[in-house]
Amino acid sequence: MKRYWSVLFLTGGLLLAVFSLFAFQPAGGYRLLRKVPVAAAPGGGEYFDYITFDAAARRVYVSHGTDIQVLDADTNKVIGSIAGFKRNHGVAVVPDAGRGFITDGDAAEIVMFDLKTLAVTGHIKADADADSILYDAVSKRVFSFNGDANTATVVDPVKGAAAGSIPLGGKPEQAVADGKGMIYANLVDKAEVVVIDAKALKTIADTFNQEADEWKAKHGVEFPGMLIDHEHFKHDTEKETRAFGWLTRLLNRADGFYGQIRWTTTGKAAVDGGDYRFFSTEYPPEALTVVNRDRKKVRPMELSGLTLTNCPNNKGGKPITNRTAESTASAAHTERGTAASPAGEQADIQNRKQSMKQIATRLGLSADASEEAILGELTKVFNRAETAEGQIKPLQVAHDTLKNRLTKLEEDGADSLLDAHGIKADDTDRPALKASLIANRETGLAFLKRIAPQGQQQQQTTKPLTNRATAQVPNGTAAGADAAAEQKQATAIMNRATELQKTHKHLTPATAVLMAQREINPQ
Repeated sequence: MKRYWSVLFLTGGLLLAVFSLFAFQPAGGYRLLRKVPVAAAPGGGEYFDYITFDAAARRVYVSHGTDIQVLDADTNKVIGSIAGFKRNHGVAVVPDAGRGFITDGDAAEIVMFDLKTLAVTGHIKADADADSILYDAVSKRVFSFNGDANTATVVDPVKGAAAGSIPLGGKPEQAVADGKGMIYANLVDKAEVVVIDAKALKTIADTFNQEADEWKAKHGVEFPGMLIDHEHFKHDTEKETRAFGWLTRLLNRADGFYGQIRWTTTGKAAVDGGDYRFFSTEYPPEALTVVNRDRKKVRPMELSGLTLTNCPNNKGGKPITNRTAESTASAAHTERGTAASPAGEQADIQNRKQSMKQIATRLGLSADASEEAILGELTKVFNRAETAEGQIKPLQVAHDTLKNRLTKLEEDGADSLLDAHGIKADDTDRPALKASLIANRETGLAFLKRIAPQGQQQQQTTKPLTNRATAQVPNGTAAGADAAAEQKQATAIMNRATELQKTHKHLTPATAVLMAQREINPQ
């Protein structure tokens, strides 16, 4: 039976800038110790953000808008700079890899440089407003926190490539790592702190794989795998315990857990056929740590069960996706009872490779980009789509509100005209006449004038009476005029929106209505 990797679960000039150094005195507080002059940023892009201290190399990296100024921490002298940015923000150093990483928010990228020479060695695509950046020694990954995109880009510093993207659910500002596998980032638009638990993910994967290896060493055969059932039936003695698959390996990637699964016939049919779309995970109580007081949040360190479901408790989980190795093509043919020739297999493999290259190119990556890089870029696309949907919703509401308002005004206007021409509410022809007025006001009104009861036209021209006590026109006259004016404006807005959509094919109805409304009634 073929094994598949499946997503399981889970994130210029002569101007000088001056840096001031302070010393701390217990009695008098801080005092100015020294000022360090720095040449003006190239192109006039003067801007200061994060300062990064490399304790091992005794260097201070200062973000400076269009360049990075590098200072000797002991002499406070500028010893180098890194230029070529649109607007940089933060620096992360990875001594083991001999590389540093800089976020360029306006370019939506991470710039990689050599720690010894300060030469730029690569550019890694991130997300909009790449801001705070750090290196987590536990997961051995660099994390860029992208404000406008509400994401974190994960980078493999050894490969020098993006390893995935984590949706954060809000706008991150600054992030810190505790050195023990926990990363904390504040979401400024939600007044929240989001936590990325790199240690727990690594521990869960390592523990599972170690137990699998120990089982194989003890019994001399491959680890049979952890049972995958459905809807947690194995815990109910009255339910069947049919196996849908067997989890044999865990892989901790930047964008979540991946599992190597040996599907049964039942399980593969259920997943490929769409009967089940998600996994639900189980953890042993002794491997859980409560991380808040109300006991609603726990930190799992070991996986004890996996089940198929469509109602998972794991928030933000990804749908199940089967990915096979290159030899899957022949295996798939064999499972369907069709023999595949070696030549056919190679052709199929080449077609798959070509398809992946085309996908990578369309995503703005190199044709030889890794699967992890492609997955990371696809995650960003999905995140941007979700953001766009969120921006469209208010416009759609405004469009629907205005449309309902126009419909009400048209109906009220038609009723007023019918009343004015003597067409009573119980008249059997009134609904048809009303529909005619709404569909085409001029034609309907001309028809009304021809069929109105005798004397009704004269009654319409009679000067309206006023209420002497309040000096107001009785209901139905001034109010009717206001309603007519409002209806006229609403009709003009809808007509203009239709014109805008004809000339600008990309406009949605809601956007067209909003633009028309601003043109006709800019208040």
